Amino acid sequence: MVSNFPEYVDLIKLPEISIYKEIIVKMPVLLYVAIFTALIMSGCAKPAAEVNGEAISKKRFERVLNDRSSQHTMPDAKVDTSKLKDAVIQQLIGEKLLLQAARDNNIVVTDDDLNGKFDDIVKMFGEDRFKAQLSERDMTLDEYKQELRERMTIDMYMENLVPGDSIDEKDIKEFYKNSPRPFIMNERVNVRLIQLQDKAKAESIISEIVDAGKAGFDKVADRVKEQKRATVTDYGWVNPDFFSGEIQKALKELKTGGYGGPFASKDSFYLLRVKDREKERPKTFEEAKDEIRALILNEKRQGMYVHLIEERKKKADIKIHVK
Repeated sequence: MVSNFPEYVDLIKLPEISIYKEIIVKMPVLLYVAIFTALIMSGCAKPAAEVNGEAISKKRFERVLNDRSSQHTMPDAKVDTSKLKDAVIQQLIGEKLLLQAARDNNIVVTDDDLNGKFDDIVKMFGEDRFKAQLSERDMTLDEYKQELRERMTIDMYMENLVPGDSIDEKDIKEFYKNSPRPFIMNERVNVRLIQLQDKAKAESIISEIVDAGKAGFDKVADRVKEQKRATVTDYGWVNPDFFSGEIQKALKELKTGGYGGPFASKDSFYLLRVKDREKERPKTFEEAKDEIRALILNEKRQGMYVHLIEERKKKADIKIHVK
């Protein structure tokens, strides 16, 4: 320590580095006390956890904790904060262990794959909504892309360990046969929509449909589409619950071949025709096969996920700093 420091400075243990001594001797008391404080604070800052020497940041931990906390929205729900914190830190430790395992096995997500996935996500949400979500979560674009790359890396690793073609058709048939509940084909309708922004124009087109007679809806829909007077969409088979509000109600109530409208949505008015309808029924094996394959595959990958984490934990150097 430097001998001419005031007594209270002796409480601060400085590294024995000569450059600190040379600078500090020339500084006013208040200034070097402020610098000491900054040094102490930066030295004491620890990550949420360390896994084989790799840090899990407190910011990442707190963001995931906030996400998990926000899922408990029931008014009477009681959340054990201690258990929730432990669950979150264990989740992040598990992910870090799998990332290290993926790296050991030369699993790499290319920039092209990352950017392609990122672009798909932004298109799905819309750019403005996506940016708002980042802001709400106090997350930078680089942080988001890094987390996305990590998620993709783990997924790629699990896909390599349990490939999609590893599920035998015999297992799928056995699953279908022994399922305690049948796989259900939901009620569906085969629907065609005409979309307009103006209610008066929508009512005018309904009049045209009525005047055109029995096959009026499709004739008029083809005509307004060609004339670019409206947006016409052939949805094909769809569950009525895919829609909401007036449209959902109409799709459930209209008879086969029937049409109606205009029905109001957020910014548009819709005319619709139910071309055909199917009631809810059990799926055949062929209809359920892909769904069952995905279920078995997901179950196997989840089992492998948990197994790998537990095995790597036995050999890992893990330090947890959050309480």
